[in-house]
Amino acid sequence: MDTSDDATFVSLTFAANDSIPNIEDAVFTLVGRTIQNVDSLPFNTRIDSVNPTFSFKSTYVAVINDSTYLTGTDTLDFTLPVKLRNFASNGIAYEDYIIKVNVHQVDPELYIYKKLYDIAESQSIVNQKTIYFNDKIYYYRNNSTNYFLNTSLNGSVWSESVTVSGLPANASLNDMLTFSGKLYLSSGGKIYSSADGSIWSIENSFSASYFESILFTLNDEMWLIAKIGQTYHFAHFTEGGAPKIIGEIPVNFPVTDFSALSFTSRSGKTKAIVVGGKDSDGKILRTNWSTENGIYWIDFSDKNFNTKSTTLDTLALGSSIIAYDNKLLLFGARNNTGSVVENHFKESIDEGYTWQTPDSASNYLPESYQARSFQSVIVDNSDRIFIVGGKSQGTVSSDVWTCKLNRKSFIIQ
Repeated sequence: MDTSDDATFVSLTFAANDSIPNIEDAVFTLVGRTIQNVDSLPFNTRIDSVNPTFSFKSTYVAVINDSTYLTGTDTLDFTLPVKLRNFASNGIAYEDYIIKVNVHQVDPELYIYKKLYDIAESQSIVNQKTIYFNDKIYYYRNNSTNYFLNTSLNGSVWSESVTVSGLPANASLNDMLTFSGKLYLSSGGKIYSSADGSIWSIENSFSASYFESILFTLNDEMWLIAKIGQTYHFAHFTEGGAPKIIGEIPVNFPVTDFSALSFTSRSGKTKAIVVGGKDSDGKILRTNWSTENGIYWIDFSDKNFNTKSTTLDTLALGSSIIAYDNKLLLFGARNNTGSVVENHFKESIDEGYTWQTPDSASNYLPESYQARSFQSVIVDNSDRIFIVGGKSQGTVSSDVWTCKLNRKSFIIQ
């Protein structure tokens, strides 16, 4: 019988095991002299009783840790790195390897929140807004007369304050957004814009109408609410064109102080939601509107439409919504008496149709995070969440918090 002096490793697989889910999915490669799964197994995967199958170019005998001879029906403990020596079929030549089975050491579904910074304020702040623009965090605030701006790349180191020009006194800042490389804001029926964030001016193309607020950007258009006489209408705007006024807003649709977000669904559709706020009479709303085109709307809070009990019944004002990891996350709120709702933190896994409190084992705000509303919540290009400022009961905060889902920090997922 022919023999070989080639003892080279070819493959390693793990057999399926009912008590160790998905253990058979581990894929091993040779990196130098180490046999390892570059894509780590899920957090808490047991690897103390595994049934491996080895393949070599040729083999006479293979030995684990200089003591255990492989039989083909072995159950091995890979909790620590394992030494493997395979003798070629000639019984003389051999190759040595280290087997390292990688298991994630942190829970991939855990959100870790931490405080980064307190932005020093020398002025009495009335309104504030943080927005992600030009790959930076822009933090705005005003003191009824003047506007100030700080910027940061990471939320920990901030620029010196600069004075912002061109905005009217005491704008609310709530509906500021980015569109086509510029920042936009509504105030006093006018629309203001800025290309650099510090110098603002009135958009002349919007001067023919009275614009109550900006909603969101959707399908490459900016959507607004316009007041025509005594009625309120939707309007949409494409960069370079004039705003187009369309149909009236539905009954119980907010015109100010709402929370709005456009996002891409799991199926790739663009959608937008508008939550809470005040109607044209100043009445606080608990509505939860959704649209795919800005024209046809559904109120998810309508009990005739939504028969589930997991809507935002307690929401009225001051929430902030982001899209993150195929979910919507909602932070903060005030009730219809104006009081901050304690620990108001919700998530939706069905694009805003229903809302629940996140799993307290994996996503919860720390005890040191003071309950608030009107905070700004943004996501940067590295999937980091930033929570900046907000209004607690009677006070305005200027602290900066950050968070990132552990799984989004894994190089290979």
